[in-house]
Amino acid sequence: MMESNQHLENEEAAYDLTLEVSKFWSVLDEADKDYIQMCQMAIEEQKEWNV
Repeated sequence: MMESNQHLENEEAAYDLTLEVSKFWSVLDEADKDYIQMCQMAIEEQKEWNV
């Protein structure tokens, strides 16, 4: 959803997906945690995702 910027059209679904992944926080490495946090910030601020 992030790479195709669908989070701009469907904010709730995109944020819900980040929460689903967050259940595994204890086994994620720092890069994955950073990615999830940046996704959440982009969703909340309605920013385009350019990777």
